[in-house]
Amino acid sequence: MRLDRRCGAVGGTCRRRGNGRRRRCGEVGFSAVHRPLSPYDGTALYRESLDQLLDGDPLAALLDSEARDRLVRAWHVLPAWPDAAEGISRLRKRYTVAAFSNGGLALLTRLVRAAELPFDCLLSAELARTYKPGLQAYRRAADLLDIAPDRVLMVAAHGWDLEGARQSRIPHRFRRASRYQPRPRPR
Repeated sequence: MRLDRRCGAVGGTCRRRGNGRRRRCGEVGFSAVHRPLSPYDGTALYRESLDQLLDGDPLAALLDSEARDRLVRAWHVLPAWPDAAEGISRLRKRYTVAAFSNGGLALLTRLVRAAELPFDCLLSAELARTYKPGLQAYRRAADLLDIAPDRVLMVAAHGWDLEGARQSRIPHRFRRASRYQPRPRPR
């Protein structure tokens, strides 16, 4: 099997292993919440998360530093769910729609551009100088949009993100991940 195909299987590793591994995978990257965000380097954070995910996995021995860097850069061009652009466009007719992520602005810009998503605005934890689910991240997002926190609706598919919004007194709603599979990128 080609290394590229084996690397694609890393994301499924959490689901195929027991609850302990799944829990650990869900926590990957969140150790960063408790460290300063200056200077911000989202790529380094993703690399750290990948290294943690691969720790103890037999696949790790097949991935040298260069291969791991390629995997990290793949996060910058992930495909969107097929219904995402249409849903965002429909919401934009009545609301300001912003992407809000722990990813850096450079990463978010590349992701949104590659997936052709029509957000009005990109918001990064980088702008708040703290990661989500830190309370200040959500409050800063509302401030940057010049919208009162009670007039914002945080929609997410991650419980930790919704809990951060709740603790920040930001209205929030759960959105189950799409029933569709991401569309493959044209080659």
